[in-house]
Amino acid sequence: MTEVNSQNKVRTFNTQYFMIGSMALLMVSLTLSPYFMSVAQFMMVFFWLCDIVNTSFDVQNKKTTSGILKNVFAFIGSCLVRMYKNLIIKIKQFVSNKPALIFTSAYFMHIVGMLWTNDFLNGLGDLRIKLPLLILPLIISTMTPLNKKQFHFLLIIYISAIFVNTLISTWVLFKTNVVDTRDISLFISHIRFSLNICLAVFILIYFVFKTGTLFNIPKTVLILLIAWFVIFLFMLKSLSGIVVFIVVAFILTIVKIREIKQIRIKHVLFSIVLAIPLLIIAYVFSVVKNYTTPEPLLADTLSTYTEMGNPYQHDTINLGIENGRYIGLYVSWDELEEAWNKVSEIDFNGLDKRGNKIAYTLIRYLNSKDLRKDASGVRQLSEKDITNVENGVANIIYLNRLNIKSKIFDAVMGYQRLKLHDDPNSNTFTQRIEHWRASIHVIRQHPLFGVGTGDVDYAIRNAYDELNSNLESRWRMNPHNQYFTIAIGFGLIGLAWYIIALVLPVFMLVKQNNYFLWILIAIVGISMFFDDTLNTQAGITFFTCFYFCFAYFNDY
Repeated sequence: MTEVNSQNKVRTFNTQYFMIGSMALLMVSLTLSPYFMSVAQFMMVFFWLCDIVNTSFDVQNKKTTSGILKNVFAFIGSCLVRMYKNLIIKIKQFVSNKPALIFTSAYFMHIVGMLWTNDFLNGLGDLRIKLPLLILPLIISTMTPLNKKQFHFLLIIYISAIFVNTLISTWVLFKTNVVDTRDISLFISHIRFSLNICLAVFILIYFVFKTGTLFNIPKTVLILLIAWFVIFLFMLKSLSGIVVFIVVAFILTIVKIREIKQIRIKHVLFSIVLAIPLLIIAYVFSVVKNYTTPEPLLADTLSTYTEMGNPYQHDTINLGIENGRYIGLYVSWDELEEAWNKVSEIDFNGLDKRGNKIAYTLIRYLNSKDLRKDASGVRQLSEKDITNVENGVANIIYLNRLNIKSKIFDAVMGYQRLKLHDDPNSNTFTQRIEHWRASIHVIRQHPLFGVGTGDVDYAIRNAYDELNSNLESRWRMNPHNQYFTIAIGFGLIGLAWYIIALVLPVFMLVKQNNYFLWILIAIVGISMFFDDTLNTQAGITFFTCFYFCFAYFNDY
């Protein structure tokens, strides 16, 4: 009997550690590699199907070629049979799991939306991007649950990947010639990156206040990480991410204060917390007022001629106000053109590297330096200044990479252009206004069931034409609002069900006071007002992966 047992061995292929490795790869790739984001999910599917494969090997037959082939085919056949049985078992488990099934109905809505779409190929592309809505719930809700140590390991991997990404982005910010700080996010959109940073901050906050710690990491280190991530979030200057962080932090603080039993302390803390948004609003108003309020102007004190004897134009209406000064004062267009063309290879009537008219960029830049818009002003520009103008920098304040004021200034300047000239092209703020206007136009035309899965792009671009929008073709994008995007595709009925499908499972789960899950929903739910968060691979994978990790591995 002993000899027989030594000749015939049963080997077990346990995929648990391979699955954890695949999930760790997914955690890393969420912010570092869209390619490996897909690879990790394919690996998860494979190991999920394999689960535990038992295969017998005949040692004696291994001595011949036919014996080796026999064992290989037996192994493959056994694996395929086991994978098929696993698939049937897991699908049955999934179908009986109502929270996961309801969540996944959001994906099936995209499939149903193919019935009335005209652009079938675009619809198939959307179904491919949205696959994590189907794959990740199916895998995570039916796999062997991770224990606390394994779950903490994944969180460490995730936070470490974000930390590495912030270091890379910081190097890019200070060591390369970056005009727009959003470009320092090399691997994924700066908005998606900012959402990952927000989630990492609130994960760390949880473990700072929790009894015990995360993998025995000193809480001082966790606090330092929180501080660094918040600082970097403002360095990134992603307004969506900053707004999400502030709003979620405010809501979380209010919830925690409500749990305090001492009434006086509770009232004092409430007063302090409620004062914070008021102070932020007051600060923004102060910045806007200083930016748009020029000093009193006395017409008889204005010079009428340049040093070269050419007449000045003084326009206080059409070009707006920036840095507390009228942009249109002291402008000599002919002189400015001649002087600029002598110092730059980009023609005065051409476009800067951001696609804007360089003449307009130049006079704004001169205005920000309090220089006159003539040959004398151009001569006072350094080579670095000229390069900045060519790169599309219209205000020297934009060069301060740590100053959030530049984002406020940019939005105000864009709004001025929109009001004065009906020009929404200046920046993302005014472009979004036009995106939303076109979105509402489409929703009014197809209020109940929308235009279908594949026709969102066509419908929104057609809306710009119907509205006679002044938005340039390169900026005619999708709504940049996930709620509008869903309503365009599936109508208001579809939007209502989509929200139910994503939120209802939280209430159906046993542990409803799930800190991480509610934080995730708050982060993504708020971000969806400013961006198509779920319309990209990075966004949909980020949301779905953590949604089910937090829902099913909730032993923190």
